[in-house]
Amino acid sequence: MAANITVCGLASIEGFNPNGVYTITGQQNGRDAWDLVLSDPVLGARTFVVEYYDDGLLTEWHLTDVQSNYGAWYAIGLDALSPWESEWNNNGLPYGIPVVTEGDAGCAADPYAPWGGLQNWLRLRLLEYV
Repeated sequence: MAANITVCGLASIEGFNPNGVYTITGQQNGRDAWDLVLSDPVLGARTFVVEYYDDGLLTEWHLTDVQSNYGAWYAIGLDALSPWESEWNNNGLPYGIPVVTEGDAGCAADPYAPWGGLQNWLRLRLLEYV
């Protein structure tokens, strides 16, 4: 697996930006896991994690954070060999749908950011607001 993965396309989560390069930290349920450690002088520290989940019935990739909401997944990726091969969804939360790539790819500017991301732009377009 890759030493680094890049997560892009998400909105700020409780003041922290979960987009960026995640570094491999070990394994979770037999698959590699990666984290992004952030620090803010006011908000404190936050570690976002991309890891594989397998409870015997459910197998999928999760994007979560260790400090505040471990077990409350910000995004879920369908079962695949790696997170960059997975199809991700937002788990019903307002943070967007992540785009996960192998390596240190960097995040391009999101042209749909002014409208709250691609999914919201599509909804607004359907309603003929944009």
